[in-house]
Amino acid sequence: MAFWSVMWSTSVQTQVAPDVVNRVNAYQVAGSVAGMAVGQALAGPVATLVEPRAFMLVSAVVTAGVVAALLLIKPVRRLGRDPLEAAGQSISVPASSLT
Repeated sequence: MAFWSVMWSTSVQTQVAPDVVNRVNAYQVAGSVAGMAVGQALAGPVATLVEPRAFMLVSAVVTAGVVAALLLIKPVRRLGRDPLEAAGQSISVPASSLT
């Protein structure tokens, strides 16, 4: 979770225009909170139906599968630090937002 958080924050800060960064972060937080709540609500009933060891194994396999699927997407694999600067455009950040 910590690794994902750092990678997500870095990607948002380098890939999203400064005027919409807060909106993107708000959607991410809302989605994460909702997703965690759904996962926690479903984990109990599923754990009563499935042996805990099998449940954890399936969870690990699904997680690895999702990571592999994401890495199969070329734009994800080739994500650079700053696509606007690479295209010859620059992002101007007001000095007041740096403090």
